[in-house]
Amino acid sequence: MGRNLLNTPFGSTTIVAQILLAGGNAAQQADWLPRIAAGMAATHALLEDNGDWDLNNIEASGTIDGDIVNLSGTKQFVLWGNSAELTVATIKIDGDVRFALIERSAIGEDALRREKIIDETARSYQLTLDGISISTDALLNASHSREVMETIERVGGLIHAAEMTGGSQAVIDYTVEYLTTRKQFDKIIGSFQALKHPTVDNYVEYEKARTHLYSAAHCFNDQGRGEVAVHMAAASSHSSYSHASDRSIQFHGAFGFTYDCDAQLYRRQAIFKGALIGDAAWHRSKLAELLFD
Repeated sequence: MGRNLLNTPFGSTTIVAQILLAGGNAAQQADWLPRIAAGMAATHALLEDNGDWDLNNIEASGTIDGDIVNLSGTKQFVLWGNSAELTVATIKIDGDVRFALIERSAIGEDALRREKIIDETARSYQLTLDGISISTDALLNASHSREVMETIERVGGLIHAAEMTGGSQAVIDYTVEYLTTRKQFDKIIGSFQALKHPTVDNYVEYEKARTHLYSAAHCFNDQGRGEVAVHMAAASSHSSYSHASDRSIQFHGAFGFTYDCDAQLYRRQAIFKGALIGDAAWHRSKLAELLFD
């Protein structure tokens, strides 16, 4: 999917399925998982104005009135919010962090506003929770919130690592095709060391990212080891994708206008993925905590 810049809610839907498996009760799982398996789109609403998805910094809230929960607050970067039949949002109720299951029918048209983001392959929305009410049965157990958030980090990290590794492969192939067809000074420009050597370096970084990705997928469910492997894969893939897409734009410089070159789409996606699920520096900091704590 990353290799083809696929425009799909697959990633967010997969994360929601894992949220339900990690923190949903039997009734919630029986209600939503079969629909997801049948192809229903879902998404999550974790980020707010501060851009921090730390559970301690959530400002969106809910007030319980009998068996109804009245929501308030604003969520940002809700991917595919317009097409998702289920949105899982983080809120605070009486100081406790809860995950709320919000059906599409409960979200009015005015509650969703399209956001302009750097990644032109994704669709992102701001979700206003004011005026939205759900049943108390649509709340995940508060005691599972930390576990659910850890699941989101791991699953999201693996999915994004896979997409970024595919994107690295695609942008390198795209660049090599250009370097081996364009001529300057009567020579194929790929023959010049200033372009050839960095491209080889990009390919080496891509192979490292791919190896880390396969390792993370293989040991994903291993206690301790799986978490370390996911952070290694995410850090490696983001570093590879960012550099390869950046060099691709530079090597296509003769286009004159970056917007006329598809390399910019990969670069935009690399930047957004890093902001959404953590860039290479963030994942390395998490690795340091796990390995040296």
